[in-house]
Amino acid sequence: DTSTLNASSSNYTINIGENWTNNATFISGTGTVIFDKASGTQTLNQGSSSFYHISHSGAGTLTLLTNALTLNGNLTNSSGTLDTANLNMTMNGSNWNSTNGKFLAGTGTVLFSTNGNVTITSGGSAPDYDFNHVEVNLAASTNQFNVVVNPMDILGNLTLTRGIFSPTTNVNLTGNLVVSGSNMNPEPAGDTGDLVFSGSGLQTVTNSGGETDSISEVTVTNTDASGVRLDNNITFSKLVVNTNAVFNAND
Repeated sequence: DTSTLNASSSNYTINIGENWTNNATFISGTGTVIFDKASGTQTLNQGSSSFYHISHSGAGTLTLLTNALTLNGNLTNSSGTLDTANLNMTMNGSNWNSTNGKFLAGTGTVLFSTNGNVTITSGGSAPDYDFNHVEVNLAASTNQFNVVVNPMDILGNLTLTRGIFSPTTNVNLTGNLVVSGSNMNPEPAGDTGDLVFSGSGLQTVTNSGGETDSISEVTVTNTDASGVRLDNNITFSKLVVNTNAVFNAND
């Protein structure tokens, strides 16, 4: 199909009460697509065309279908449930806000690759707000990855490639930490959030990119016998190992 829906001339807002299936071309401009079905399920198959802003304000469930989702603007998930159906998401925008809306990450990965600072408001620390794998690869090493208001819970792995990891509330990590590049800048002084290793089995820390700057303030709460294991040298700006937690820097 060679048809094109072009909303870029006036950056229109589009309201969708049912499903979105793209078998051709959608040009979003800098407009917003609002998914507002009050109950039941809406499906979103973006095809090969990305979105700019997406707002999910309906009390129903918005479920991704077939294709991963790419946003060049912001995600606002203010009601109902956003279900990735185990598909990946790429965020090129500056704001992820899931206040009052549930997020089901499944087994997918959310990649943050913003050309600028990005702010994450997860919406809460209950299972309905958990991320699975998260990758941070911002456009410049001076761009900040900010986590505000609510903790950010990551059940899978966290990969840091480029940017400044600067949470003002805790990021709770159950999986492994991989620092895959040497383009991470130190966390700004005064940031109040920690990277908390909170798993219940072995968690590894791998600095495969050879980063020498301090990554984050770290707290270890993992009490499993395997605990948290360093696989090579890394610099943290602070390290707190809680009572009965296990941190192994020798292997």
